[in-house]
This record gives sequence, C-alpha cells and structure tokens, in this order.
Amino acid sequence: MAIIPNWVVVVVLLLLTFPPPSHSETEDVRLPLLQFMKFLSRGRTIPLPNFGWNETSDPCSWTGVTCDSESRIVAIFLQGLGLSGHLETRGLCSAQLSLRVLVLTNNSLVGPLQPEIANCANLTHLFLGGNQLQGPVPGSLPLLTKLRRLVIADNSFDGALPRGMWGKMSGLVEFRADNNRIGGEIPGDLAMPNLLGRMAWFDVSNNRLVGQIPSGFANFSASSFDGNPGLCGPPLSVACSPAPAASPAPGPSNHGN
Repeated sequence: MAIIPNWVVVVVLLLLTFPPPSHSETEDVRLPLLQFMKFLSRGRTIPLPNFGWNETSDPCSWTGVTCDSESRIVAIFLQGLGLSGHLETRGLCSAQLSLRVLVLTNNSLVGPLQPEIANCANLTHLFLGGNQLQGPVPGSLPLLTKLRRLVIADNSFDGALPRGMWGKMSGLVEFRADNNRIGGEIPGDLAMPNLLGRMAWFDVSNNRLVGQIPSGFANFSASSFDGNPGLCGPPLSVACSPAPAASPAPGPSNHGN
C-alpha cells in the first residue's frame, strides 16, 4: 500500500490553501471535472454523502478540491475513497486548470495512465500509488518538467520505462515505481547528475528490470533496486557478467597463385 507521508500533505496544503474564493470556476472547467469523476467512479453516484461534485455548486467547495485566492483549482485530493474506475486525463488536462497536485492514492483504479497526463503541465506532485493501474508508463510522462514528486508504486505497470527525456525533470526529488511489473533496463538519463543531485527518494524495487544499474546510482541504497533478479552492479552485490570478447575479424585469404 502506497502511503503519503503526513508532512507532504501538510506542506502542500499550507502552500495551496488561501482565503475563501470569491467566484467559481467556469463551465469549461466544471464539466471536465465532473466527467473526470464519472470515470473515476465508473459512472455511479459519488461514493460519499455530501461529496459536493455537481453541476450547480462551486468546484472550490467540492470535497477534495483546493483552490487558490483567485478561485483556480490547484489541487485534487481523492485518496482512499474506494474509487474503482479509470483515470481519464484527456478532459482533465485539456481544461483550463492550474492543477499542481493530483492525489489518487490507495483506491482501486484500473486501466492505463493516458499519455495526455503530460498536458497537465503545471503538475508538481502526482501520487497514483496503491491502485491497479496497468500498461506501460507513458513516454510523455517526463514532459511534466515541473514535477517534484512522482509516485506510481504498487500498481501493475509493465513495459519499459521511457528513456531520453528524464533530464528535463531537474526538480524531481522523489520517484517511486516499486512493486510493479516494469521491465527492460533502467534508462541512463534517470541517473543524470542534475537529477540525482536533488533526488531524496528513488525506488524501483520489485519489478522485472534487467541489465546493469547506471553508475550514478552506486551510492543509493540497495533496497531501491531489490526484487529485480535481472539487475546487476552497485549498489547491489550482484556482479555483472563481463561482456563477451569480440570475435577477431577474419584475416585475408591466402590462395595460391
């Protein structure tokens, strides 16, 4: 089960909570949010009494929604509510939101993480751990260049981690993808100095990763990589097999004249 430390919630709330808003979000924001909730709850009525998500009320008054002083929605906290639908981000991330925090931890969400999550370009905190999300980690995810904390642990993601773009996420301090089915090699650009210099929590344990761990992770804890039988190299005690020697090039043929 993925757990969000209490201090993270407190700090985010302190950063995002402002005096009560003076006006509500417009229809082009309210309707995509309602559609987003419909997919999360599989079209059923909202699972909690007085949840507040409806077409007539101010979204800034809805349970789980935090707005800034200008009534812009900046955070959605919907953790541990038994939501068992799909994470539909096409509409959510196309709406005119200023969303910085999305927390859907410890529900029962299924299906893929859609590439359109990258259109929520202002996200700094994305917590999706403790669900049943599946499919590959979208290649667009590293385009969220403002992300500081990314948690997709305790799901069923598979395929390989995208490569070639992680260096753009220079502010990332937490990346947790443990307890999934992710395979392939660890992308070398995840170990770039501009990332590792800030990274306080990195965990890809209990997946299906293979190959040599990039050398930049040598000083990290071995527990961050445990449970991947195909991984080798520091900080694990498993040595990598030496690369096979190249076969000598065939010499010129000597034929009699």
